Amino acid sequence: MAEGGPNREAYKADPKGAMDRFDLTAAERKLIVDNDWLNLGKAGCNVYGLMRIASLYGVGLYPMGAQQLGISYDDFLETRNAKGAT
Repeated sequence: MAEGGPNREAYKADPKGAMDRFDLTAAERKLIVDNDWLNLGKAGCNVYGLMRIASLYGVGLYPMGAQQLGISYDDFLETRNAKGAT
């Protein structure tokens, strides 16, 4: 994923100020700050949005998947080696 960009830099410098530019509820802001990927998805954020937000925190797809399943990252990696894993 590409680094930088004015919105990412603004968020890194002032997360609250950057989120003020969008019509986010207090609950949505908390989900972002808490890196709650599962509930952000349930709140309507699509996978592309999740990936963009996660990249601000240096979080990739597999750690997000582990959190969403409620398992450790290492356990999640083991599921990638299971028959039928994609």
